[in-house]
Amino acid sequence: GDEGRAREILDVMLHLSGVLDTTDNGVVTPFEFDIVPRNKHFNVVLALMAHKNRHLDEETLGHAKWYVTIMEQLGKKEKEKEGHTDGLPQTHEEPMEGNSHPLRMEDIMMLGEEGEAEEAKKNNERTILSMKTSAPDIITYNTLLNIAARAGQPKKAEDILEGMIERSSSGNGGEELGVKPDSVSFNTVLLAWSKSKSVGGKLRTEEILHRMQEMADNGDTSVRPDRTSLTTVINAIISSSKKNTMAPIQAERIVERMESNKESALRPDVVTYTSLIK
Repeated sequence: GDEGRAREILDVMLHLSGVLDTTDNGVVTPFEFDIVPRNKHFNVVLALMAHKNRHLDEETLGHAKWYVTIMEQLGKKEKEKEGHTDGLPQTHEEPMEGNSHPLRMEDIMMLGEEGEAEEAKKNNERTILSMKTSAPDIITYNTLLNIAARAGQPKKAEDILEGMIERSSSGNGGEELGVKPDSVSFNTVLLAWSKSKSVGGKLRTEEILHRMQEMADNGDTSVRPDRTSLTTVINAIISSSKKNTMAPIQAERIVERMESNKESALRPDVVTYTSLIK
């Protein structure tokens, strides 16, 4: 898609709907038309921004954060106006036409396994919700993290992650806005730090890995380190070996931890050992 044109259309929607106050660029005015951008509109534009070039800059990151801030403000307004149940804004609208119609039970049963049917049902609910709310969700924040990582801003990426963690554990509605981080969130930040030119930045990956494991041990299984997490950290540590004499030992320690893992999916594979041999 055309990222520039998509942003232009989104900005037009923001202005025509009255979301933007052209005097101070803030989200302050009531909506004049029902063309307020929904979550899906923002997420599509953010995804296009994340993949527009091989290397992104701080300006792109700044614009992406601006869009997310608008989404957060709109989400707050929705909660104030409509209330919420089980973390989802209430709505009295009819289902959107097209692909956002709820799945019929017979459609779900045709999917086969119960787990697959349940996941399909959840995905369908997310699709419907994405066209009923403007609030950010995990897709929004993970895309923002990806933009920060590709812009070469690991510290800003980690700051975004910390904000997600703080809001989702503060009891102030963070989880209700879908900002609770998952393993993808952490892996994106790990990748950002792994590309740092400084030894300290590369070693930061191991600290974040320990944070993931600590949170998982405390019951948050959605952030449990996976093979991607561990391999990213190993690659980061190995790449620091010219200035970090302890790198081989640190990397081997992580591999040993993988080898003893009871979950086969987390044990080292050929990619892991290839990284270690390097």
